[in-house]
Amino acid sequence: MHILKALPYYQRQNTELEKGLKLAGELGPVSLSSNIDILICNQNDGCTDLAEELRALATGNVDLIVSSIIGPDDLNKYQDATRTVLLFYINDNTFKNNSVHTILQCALNEDIDIVMVQEIDLKKGACDFSHTIRQTPSDLVVNGLYDNLAIPLYEQDEYRKISLRQILLTMNNTPGIPR
Repeated sequence: MHILKALPYYQRQNTELEKGLKLAGELGPVSLSSNIDILICNQNDGCTDLAEELRALATGNVDLIVSSIIGPDDLNKYQDATRTVLLFYINDNTFKNNSVHTILQCALNEDIDIVMVQEIDLKKGACDFSHTIRQTPSDLVVNGLYDNLAIPLYEQDEYRKISLRQILLTMNNTPGIPR
């Protein structure tokens, strides 16, 4: 609503928004179709907090999402029928620890879907994607880490909710994210 109030039309027609606004396809809670195991590399700074934000958005379905902090030897434990994704949170600290590289390479080798999220909030370490590409080990690039687009994670509440919702939809609706 704050965004609309700033538009010239609604500044001239300020009573229009007082009536309320209903949009087709309006955002609501994401209804998950099955359980999702979200794998998190503990060394991927900010990833655990992001997973908790995702759980909070999945109102009523919070038990369907299980976040698991993993190490390189843990990936094979998640090869069952449960939908499994590796959450990869990209900021200026992404590759400062070699564990992130190792886990991403193992996930690529094991064909585990990787959902990439690019931080846009400068206070949380946002960086230009070209910086991320430059710091990415070449074997990850060659093996297809960036074959899919990263979902931008915005700072402003309204945009952030859209980003979080898009992440959940990507995790939920993609039986196999193509590489």
